[in-house]
Amino acid sequence: MAASRKILAAIGALTLWLSNAQSAAYAQTTADANAVEVNLPTYEVKVDGKTIDNSNLMYPIINYHAITYFPLTWDVGKSLGLEISWSEESGLSIESHKPKQTELSMEGGQPNSQGTYQAHIARFPVTIDGTTVNNEKDSAHPMLVFRGVTYLPMTAHFTEGIVGWKTTWGRSGYSIYTGLVLDRILFDDDQYLYAFTFYNGEQGRIVKLRKDFEGKAEFLTVEERARIIEASDALKLPPSLESKSTVVKDGSVYYEGVELLNAAAHRSEHPELYDSKPATGDATLEYSEKTVKGPAGLAVVNLALRTARANVPNDPDTHTYLVKDGKALELKSFNKTIHAFKQGDNGLWLWSYAPTSTSVRSSGQYGLVMWIDDKGSIRLWNDVLQSGQLQVLRAEPEEFVVQAFGSPGAYYSYRKIAEAVTDASGYVDHEGVLYELPGNDQVTNLTKGISHRFEP
Repeated sequence: MAASRKILAAIGALTLWLSNAQSAAYAQTTADANAVEVNLPTYEVKVDGKTIDNSNLMYPIINYHAITYFPLTWDVGKSLGLEISWSEESGLSIESHKPKQTELSMEGGQPNSQGTYQAHIARFPVTIDGTTVNNEKDSAHPMLVFRGVTYLPMTAHFTEGIVGWKTTWGRSGYSIYTGLVLDRILFDDDQYLYAFTFYNGEQGRIVKLRKDFEGKAEFLTVEERARIIEASDALKLPPSLESKSTVVKDGSVYYEGVELLNAAAHRSEHPELYDSKPATGDATLEYSEKTVKGPAGLAVVNLALRTARANVPNDPDTHTYLVKDGKALELKSFNKTIHAFKQGDNGLWLWSYAPTSTSVRSSGQYGLVMWIDDKGSIRLWNDVLQSGQLQVLRAEPEEFVVQAFGSPGAYYSYRKIAEAVTDASGYVDHEGVLYELPGNDQVTNLTKGISHRFEP
């Protein structure tokens, strides 16, 4: 007991010394010329899956120039794998990639109810992993001092480039991950799941995870990684789609003698997709196509027009037509390129590409899923499930499984299977078992209702 009191007293003395030593240096930064206006985030912030309640923190998370800033207190450093030290000669020193000693705990304090606060640009030396931070060069997002504590900007330069953390924006707000992140399962066999990861600043390494949730995550060698990617690619290749089955005649596109689209009418209806040059007959019709033949003689033709102002290749002006009994019906709700299809009992499943994350490259893309029966009746599953983004996880004659994104999301077959964590990544293995990655080091077997966190 006496020894414990001595240790606690020593820790308290060290904390007080750090605070007093830094306060003298901080006083040099508090001139009005170094003052900046900051505010509290209006969005939710999570650290390793834990939501931070900013309302009553002594050192809250702040926002400056649209960038999230995180406080570098001694306690926070211990919980995030950062070793923080101070000297009068060298200033503030931060060493990353250290073992985490405690669970994240943010110090409570005064209510934070103001709209704006005043912080200051740090004018003392700061080094991270031996590299000096140049606050002049990083003037748009410098390190700040707020309430006597240094704050780190959560830019990609600092998070992914230096300390090796992953940050993401999603439907649930802003997330910071300081350890192993399991991004997406791409393959499985009888014993293992194989998942892409982000770890210590490296994106794209693959780990194998035991399905019985025993042991740690094991990183694959370069050769093993190549083999798993090849096996995954072989499974996810979409069924063959007929690439050329239409003809252009007199300014219209025809499929087996049935008119689908007239160039002049399209230009008149969508002038925003064309430049100001006059139309010159068939030359204005540039497009790619995909055709799927279904039961009872029906066909689905997907045209992606490459007009002057269409967003190609991410989001071309796409039109889908159902052709049956010599007539064509435009399926206006399916306005994306067909990614794959599956013949079902008495009908046909179609779906578009569903990006697994929001980025500039995926802008304009979202997953559509449609069912067409052999009589030509259609049903857009996005409307049925009230979700703008669906991703097909399993497409087999006996079962069709999709993930509906939203807040909250869910997994469906012909009925609701389970709730989904917002922004989580779902996966159905070759035996039909449903797994979920919520975005950190956890895997949930939703079929059995069990979860496990994997250490690297």
